[in-house]
Amino acid sequence: MLIFIKDGTGGSLENAIVIDAPDAIAGLTLEHSHIDHFIESLDGDVESIEQNLVIENGKQYDQVIVTLGDGSERVLYFDVSSFFGKI
Repeated sequence: MLIFIKDGTGGSLENAIVIDAPDAIAGLTLEHSHIDHFIESLDGDVESIEQNLVIENGKQYDQVIVTLGDGSERVLYFDVSSFFGKI
């Protein structure tokens, strides 16, 4: 099975970044790589990162909240349904 990111910009559940992976290790590796790239684009102005699981309409999503030095937040959503719970 191929591992890839498709669809979405990640700004909302409706536009979640869909990660298609065979298991949690592969999926989370790809998700964290995308988050790292996103953080790099913020020029190191990151104060904290919070991650939550959101279940909506039978799908599982990771919600990643990045708080910047000025107190503002950026939120990314990842559809992790393809690999959620698969070890």
